[in-house]
Amino acid sequence: MRLFGLAVCAAILALIGVLLYISVAYKEAYSRATVTQLAYKSNNIERIIPAARGMILDRNRQQLVASYPIYHVILDPNGLLSIEKEDTRDKILALTANIVDLDLGVLKETAYAEKNKTNKYCVIKRGISAALKNELSSAISEGVPNSKLAELGFEIEESKLEEKFYIQAIYLEADTKREYAKKTFAPQVLGFMRGEDFWGIESKFNSYLQGSPGRVFRRYDSYNTVITDENPATPGKTLVTTLDAGIQEIAQKACDNAAAQFMPEHASAIVMNPKNGEILGMAQSPSFDSSKPGDPSGFSDELLRQSYPLLAEDEQLNALYSMWANFNVTSTFEPGSIFKPIVISAAIEEGVVGLEDTFYCGGSLQVADRNIACWIQSSGRIHGRLNLTQSLANSCNVALMEIIDLMGRDIFFKYRSDFGFGEKTGIDLPGENGASAALMYTLDQLNPVQLATSSIGQGFNCTAIQAITAFSAVINGGNLMQPHVVSQILDDKNEIVQEFKPQIIRSVISAETSEWMRTALVSVLSPEGTGKNAAIEGYSIGGKTGTAQQGADRDKYTVSFISYLPAEDPQYVLLAIIDKPYGDSTGATSASPMMKEMLEGIIKLKGIEPFGENAAFAPSGVATPNFSGLQLAEATHQLNGLALDYRISGYGNLVTGQFPSAGQLATSGSEIILYVEPSGISEMNLAPVPDIKGLTIDQAQASLASVGLVPALFYDPSATLPSEPVTGNFAISTTPIPGPSVGIVYDQMPAAGVKVTAGVEVKMKIRLN
Repeated sequence: MRLFGLAVCAAILALIGVLLYISVAYKEAYSRATVTQLAYKSNNIERIIPAARGMILDRNRQQLVASYPIYHVILDPNGLLSIEKEDTRDKILALTANIVDLDLGVLKETAYAEKNKTNKYCVIKRGISAALKNELSSAISEGVPNSKLAELGFEIEESKLEEKFYIQAIYLEADTKREYAKKTFAPQVLGFMRGEDFWGIESKFNSYLQGSPGRVFRRYDSYNTVITDENPATPGKTLVTTLDAGIQEIAQKACDNAAAQFMPEHASAIVMNPKNGEILGMAQSPSFDSSKPGDPSGFSDELLRQSYPLLAEDEQLNALYSMWANFNVTSTFEPGSIFKPIVISAAIEEGVVGLEDTFYCGGSLQVADRNIACWIQSSGRIHGRLNLTQSLANSCNVALMEIIDLMGRDIFFKYRSDFGFGEKTGIDLPGENGASAALMYTLDQLNPVQLATSSIGQGFNCTAIQAITAFSAVINGGNLMQPHVVSQILDDKNEIVQEFKPQIIRSVISAETSEWMRTALVSVLSPEGTGKNAAIEGYSIGGKTGTAQQGADRDKYTVSFISYLPAEDPQYVLLAIIDKPYGDSTGATSASPMMKEMLEGIIKLKGIEPFGENAAFAPSGVATPNFSGLQLAEATHQLNGLALDYRISGYGNLVTGQFPSAGQLATSGSEIILYVEPSGISEMNLAPVPDIKGLTIDQAQASLASVGLVPALFYDPSATLPSEPVTGNFAISTTPIPGPSVGIVYDQMPAAGVKVTAGVEVKMKIRLN
């Protein structure tokens, strides 16, 4: 036993001896490893690399939303301080400041701040360009000649000028920036990102768009050298929408014009393909800029822009949510007369009325204990005897009440449900309101008065998307389609990984009934119809007007107009809504001008031929050239030669993309967006475009010449009012420009501050005093 104890003691003494030997022989390596482990544990040296969100495109694959790579410059103060030579540290900081345009004094204060001595992660500049990123990355991994340091004032031996100096303790972190091609292009549909919140398509399809983040690990080896391991991020997938960029702009402009004229709570519009449910355009006003959704400077409503800062906090939030919410899918209203085609379609389908039946309107109809007036009674007239087509053309309330009385509540209730009222359409947008049972009469509640008022679209609510989807079934052969906004999902190779085909929810009426309705509704835009003010000579267009009192406050009205063309084979169905216009307590506001504006815009955009000669509606504008791959100087020269307005996104010398895409029609007043990046040059070789707005012609030309930019003068001789800027595109001047005392620059392209190379043309829009 004693021998065993002696053996154990001997083993312990031997082990101690080994440990002592190791501690002496490998003291330096052992200490480094210990310090490295402690540093690893005490610092957050794992960073997330955000994934680039997928792009969102229109149906022609024009870019609507994209994410661009940006880079942040990171300083490791602790690593910098571990460098013994102060001269080396100074060189690192001086080179870094020079490359990424930082104030050297401020950078030194950050690097040597007491609080940063143990810090290994300090952001010193955010969002540098790809060109600067490449230059700094090269200085870190490949080094720079000592001659560069000599230029910065350091004393370098002549024999060592060509030797390399490597930047240490500085590294780059990748990030992305979301950019929306058009400031106010369908923001309620495309949505936006605000912190951790997503709206619109950005929210609904976030799982596809977000991609998978990567990770970067910074660790120290036994010699305290930084080793970086990186798992790259996987970008998100691309969404191809059903939106047509040209139609969307037409719809938005019509909404903005109606909002400015009538000051409603909302002006909204939907354009859809009635055959397959594809949403071609969806707009509303007031609206906002997707890239800065809470900034009043991006609001479309001028009055709201001015008053917003004066509102209480809760009022500001209400105003924001009212703009951010998609009125067309989230808000409900009583539809009024645009519901009448649903009733007549059901009556024909069930054989309740014959196509030759007539109805007599004496100005009102007694229903139970109520006398319900026809709208025409307010003018002291009556409709008299009407057939079915005339009942539609004149939107006769009495005729519809008589028809629904013949139909009965059971049939009406069935068709109201079959046409989708009271249920969600299933559109692929968030927040859809199905107009719940609380807003709809149940079957038991459809007593004679409720049934009568239902026939004229009063007493129940629907959404705009429900209304246009139901109406499409009336004219497309009888199929209730599921509306949708996204058609395809693409991978990073632009291969289709998922496709959303048109979905028929159910068949509601026969093709024969649908064909009769489609033909009869053309009468609404006839000289005798209620929609005559939206008619366009030479074109066969059908539709239905609507005016409805809203809710308990019967002094508020919503006016609407639903239309389609060509009537013989509808390709487009349009809905225009002016919801609760300001000061209108009689329903006198009309949506006809708004509808006509959209119809004319689509006819021009798509080059739809009239029946016969009608040169007034020939497509106007020019096909957009392909600017991608051109130097910016050449692109601006071409644009100015075509008298097209444009905007520069990014900065640099090379055009890498454009909106609209090449070949698309650029109409008067439209704007071309050029996406530019530096190529083969550093940011130091770029100069910001000076602000020349408000200057005389001579002053502006001198300002541009001082930075090597070329002036291109545009003016409209008829624009003589100094208080209002001239809008639109004007031909480049080919006649002498009036002297500097009478010409003022009111607009410029590129905008002030955009960094470009010498030789770029700057469009100067001139207003004459």
